[in-house]
Amino acid sequence: MTDQEQEQYLKAGVEDSAQYLKLLGKIFRVEDRAEDLVTQMNQRIAAVEEKLAATSSSTSPKKMLIVFPEMAAMNAQGLPAVMSGGIYDNVIEKAGGSPTFAGNPDITMTLSPEQLASADVDVLIIGTTGAQGTTAEEEAQKLFEAYPQWKASRTHTFVGASDGLYLGPAHADAIEKIAKVAYPEAFSE
Repeated sequence: MTDQEQEQYLKAGVEDSAQYLKLLGKIFRVEDRAEDLVTQMNQRIAAVEEKLAATSSSTSPKKMLIVFPEMAAMNAQGLPAVMSGGIYDNVIEKAGGSPTFAGNPDITMTLSPEQLASADVDVLIIGTTGAQGTTAEEEAQKLFEAYPQWKASRTHTFVGASDGLYLGPAHADAIEKIAKVAYPEAFSE
């Protein structure tokens, strides 16, 4: 990977997924379907942002942490993989939050137990594939027990998300799920 490609990857956001989907549409000659998918995704994300803006108060955005417990091998300390920077931060921001470790794509490899213990976490976002036979709820409970000082632990505020945290077509799903858990008052109808 060139330095330019690495830089582009680190800065990727939800809008880059739209470009990626349009490119795939062109490659597979389904441009109209790709354009429709991108339009629907963008409309859903805009609807979330509008609801959040309509109910926003003077309080600061909730601190959100994305973890992938199944990827603990990525950290020498055996901690869950903490994802930050680029697209991860962008998904959190579009869901009305503020990333706990904003702009730090290397945090997974460098995170210490002390940093994780002292992290400001209002909403825990569990990325899981289910490959280890556990649910997001089970993984959240383990982390809440390990880090009772987090606000998310005291309020049991978590959401399971997976595909929508990566480059691809599922961002709207993840953003909606995260925002509804973090700011339920904005979505009560």
